[in-house]
This record gives sequence, C-alpha cells and structure tokens, in this order.
Amino acid sequence: MSARRVYGAPRFNAPGTFTAVGFSPDSRGLEALVIGQGASRWLTFAVDTGALTARRDLDGEWRDLRVLPDGGLLVSTWGTTRRLSAAAATVWSVTGEQRLRLAAVSPDGAACITFLGATAEVRDARSGAVVRPLREPEGDLYAFAFSRDGRWLATGSSKGVVRLYDARTWAELGKRKSTQVLALAFSPADDHLLVGHGNGKVELWQLPGLKPVRGFVGRHQFNVGGDAGCRWVAFSADGARAFSLGNEHCLRAWSVPGGDPVFHIDVPQRHAQGPLTALSPDGRWLASGSTTGALSVWSAATGEPRVEHAAPAPIEGLALTARTVAAGSSRVCVFWDRATGESTPLATTFPPTDLHGLSSGDFVRLDYDKIFVGEAQSDSESPNFELATYASGPLAVSRDETRLAAPAQYAVELWDLQRSLKLASLPHAERARACAFGPRDAWLATADNALHLWRLGASPAAIRAIELDSGGSDKIVRGLAVSARGIIAVSVDASVNHVDARSSILVIDPRDGRTLARLARPGVRLGQVAFVGSRLAVADSAGRLLQLDLSDPAHPRWLETDELERLPAERSRGAADRGPGRRRGPRRPRRRRRREDPGVRPAGGRRADLARRRSVRGERPDPSARAI
Repeated sequence: MSARRVYGAPRFNAPGTFTAVGFSPDSRGLEALVIGQGASRWLTFAVDTGALTARRDLDGEWRDLRVLPDGGLLVSTWGTTRRLSAAAATVWSVTGEQRLRLAAVSPDGAACITFLGATAEVRDARSGAVVRPLREPEGDLYAFAFSRDGRWLATGSSKGVVRLYDARTWAELGKRKSTQVLALAFSPADDHLLVGHGNGKVELWQLPGLKPVRGFVGRHQFNVGGDAGCRWVAFSADGARAFSLGNEHCLRAWSVPGGDPVFHIDVPQRHAQGPLTALSPDGRWLASGSTTGALSVWSAATGEPRVEHAAPAPIEGLALTARTVAAGSSRVCVFWDRATGESTPLATTFPPTDLHGLSSGDFVRLDYDKIFVGEAQSDSESPNFELATYASGPLAVSRDETRLAAPAQYAVELWDLQRSLKLASLPHAERARACAFGPRDAWLATADNALHLWRLGASPAAIRAIELDSGGSDKIVRGLAVSARGIIAVSVDASVNHVDARSSILVIDPRDGRTLARLARPGVRLGQVAFVGSRLAVADSAGRLLQLDLSDPAHPRWLETDELERLPAERSRGAADRGPGRRRGPRRPRRRRRREDPGVRPAGGRRADLARRRSVRGERPDPSARAI
C-alpha cells in the first residue's frame, strides 16, 4: 500500500484566516490568531515540529496580538484591547473609539501602549489603567518601540517625526525629522534604532543622538517601479543583522552596521502586507501570517523555508488530473505533482479565480477576466480568451469538455472551449453568480437572484426562471451544481450580515421548478458545491468540507464526520433502491412522466449517464441513487 500523500503544508497549518502571529518568550511556541464570525481562536504551534499543540476559543473578532512574559496575550481589534491569561481568561478589557489600536508592549510586560490618531496612552499592562498620555503635534502616530532594557520608548509619525522618550520619567530625550515612519525597532544593545519609512527606505540611526549611520540605506521597491513602504523591522538576537518587510512582499536581511544585503525572502502573495510578521526571541526563526492560509516560517540565518507552499484558503477552485492536484484562491494557484508532491505556485491578479481539470491533463483556469487552457503553471502564458467584463462567479465546463460557461456580471457567456469562440451571451437582470451544465449537456442552469434554465441548441433559449427560497430577505448564490441525474443544488445566503450568517442548500427539481428540500446551516457561509455520485460536497467558512446524502432528493440529510469516515458496504440493487429504513415491498409499476418542457429531459436515462462519466469534476453516477 502506498503512503498517503498530504497536499499543502503539514506544519504550521490550521483552517481559517490568520490575523496575527508572535513567538513565546522561550521561542518554543508560535502563537497565532484565527478570525471567525463573531469569534476567534488562539492557536499555539510547536516551533520544532510545526504541530498544533493548543487551541483556545475566544469571543470577538481579534486582529492583533502581543505575547506577554507570563504566557498570556494582549489582543486587540477595532476599538478594543484585552489582556488574556495563559488559559485565555479575560484579565481586563478597554474599549474606545473604533480606531483605537494596540501598538506595543514593554519587554518585561509591565507596560503597553494603545493609540488613536495623534494620541497614545501608556497603560499598566497588569490592570489596563492609563499611566501616561502622549501626544504627537506633528502628524498621526504610526510606529512605536520599547528598548530591550525598557528604558526608552521611540515613536514615529505620519510626518516623519521620530521622538525618543525616557520610559520612566517620560521626558523627551531627542527628536529627528525624516519622511513618513511606519516601523521602528531597537537593537539588542540599545545602541541603534532601525527605522522603516513609507517610501520604502530602511535606515539605521545611532542612539541616543538619532543620527543616521552613514552607508546603511536599505530600500524596498516594486519590480515595476515605485516605492514599496517598509511595514515591519527587527534585529537579530546578536544585533549583527537587521530585517525588514516591504509592501512588495519581500522580507530582506541586512548586515549591521554596513547595510549590505544578506538574503531576501519572497513572501507569498497570499500574505498580508502589514506587520503580520515576527522574529523569535532567540533569533532563529522568522514567521509570517497569511490572511488566506497557513503560516510561513523561515530560518533567520539563511532564509530557508520550513514550510512548503500551503494550500491557499479559502479555496475558490479545486481541480484534479492524472498528474496534478491544483487549488486556487484570489491570491495564488498552487499545483502539486501527484508523483513527487512538489508544488508550483502561480500568482493570480484579481478575484475571482477558478480551476477545472480536463481529462487530457490540462487545466481551465479563470483569473479575473481571462481564461487559460493548458498546463496553466506558467505566469508568462497568454490567455486563450477574455470575457467581455470581469467574471462574477466560478466557471462551468460541459461534461463532454467542449463548452465553457462563465458568469460575467449581467450575462453568462457561453464559449467553445476548443476553438476559443464565443457562442452566446445569456442576459440576466441581476448579477450572475454561478452556472452548471445539465445531463448530456442539453441544458444550462444559471443563477442570479433566481435560477434560470436554458436550452442549449444552435441558438440557446430560455426555458424557465425558478424563484429561490433562501429563508430570508437576501438571496446571494455562492455555488451551483447539477447531478448526473439532473437534480440541482444551490448554496445560498439569506443574510449578507457578516456576523449573522444564514446559509442553506436548496435541492431543486428542474422539471417543474419545485424546491424539494432546503437544508439550513446557520452560523457559517456555504461556498461552491459539487456532486460526487449521490453525495453533495460543500466547503464552509469555518474551513470544513461538509457532505449531504442526496440519494433521496426529497429527504436529504447532512452527513456527520463519523459517517464520512465509514466506508459503505457493497449493497444489492434492491437494497439501494429501498434506501435506509424502508421495508421491502411489492414493486409498483413505473408511471410514465410527462415532460414539462422538451429542453429539460427527465432526470433518468441511467444507460446514457453511465456512458458520460467524463465530468471534469469527477462526478460519477452513484448506483445507489434512485432515479428521479
């Protein structure tokens, strides 16, 4: 038996959106925040193995953290800062205006700083009480740093003013005017100050005089030209190196005091541009958090990564061929070689992004308004065709792999996939969100605020519109799929409120437009859906893959994790037809059903379905599924 291969990062990986990272005082743990809807998780990873060792659930959506010497955290979000014990209990909490933010904590954990615009407040970190207000008369405050021995505090402003304070008396010890300051850091010996500027410049200043060291001038710039602001700076534990992160997604190491480049790390595009970066206290590791996936950890000595390219999240496109596994998000597509497990990242431009695998081994890849067909692992390729405007939802590829449909704002464009020829543009009154081909590719289902069925002939024609019962006032379609037997599944949001998530799966019979079932899933958002036989798979906003049993479409049910892990035993045709819990009884004569419309065929045709198993999403008819 071959070993099970895991695609994506096996280390420093957990589902969700990371918003902050920080190392424990002993450098053995990497602390991280994962944000949810109305809640967050505090995760701890073992630095030596990358394994998740602890998880604490927090109320509130926390976006920043500072690790305290006692193992607790200071966390903050818009307008609120809270101290947590090592057990995640609230010690104190302060709330102010929405722009109130946490800025820094002293090395001994005795003091912390919150700020709002040009005003900062030094607080007792044990009680949260204000010890000293600080006001910057020249611009808003952007950057703060305590010296390693806690004697000094440095601040930087939007107008480039850096001030040095005595952290015991709060007397101003020095001032220097430069350009906009975004980041500050003291050297371990407290003899230098590292300054990151909004114009991308990185400078080393002597202390306490704040005089620039001649010859040390680093720079962050975009490849296409222009300054890339420096968002984060730090020193190595021995003070021999300085580190900086710029908006061009490059983390650079410089020698001190010479300023010679040592190495640079191309931070994946999926990572945030802000200071979501940390250096371990022992100086061995650099960590960066991602707003769309796993954490990244590098050696601070060499820049070598400890984590290979993680699966992007949320995954907006997933494809499988005989040679490759591929996943796409709004930032990057990652391709894994199934034989070696080696990954190849491919940066994307703008959302939406989608991926489909073809039986030939090629991919169909959507990137904003361009569609590529081929191996799709090179950023130098030219698109096979472009949409009239940018896409407004995921692609659909016909079962015979000859046609493609793509929502493009107020139309769904139909293309000949092999000739890159537009066949039709199907108009919609509202923004089109999703589309899917029916059995035998005879019809197409599209969705805006309603469901629309189209006959696909020489000239596509509308068959009918079907209202969607979302269970709420809003109707935002997130995913659409049609089974090999013609049953339609739609994931739909009934509320656009970020906190009050109300999502459900609608199961619809296309022959008469009846909603056979609506399965609610409160508290999470449901995304794209896909049929695998009589099961429906859907990803949710909590990072889980959920499944429904649709063998009886009028009575579908969510499958729990333990059910998914059990392999079903072989069943006879009769047992499959009866379904769970049914008694054997006399077979009733089958009634001939009248077609509602010649464009939508009855969802039967078992023999024809078995002959068409080349679906690009791997959809195969399930022998246990009863014909509708």
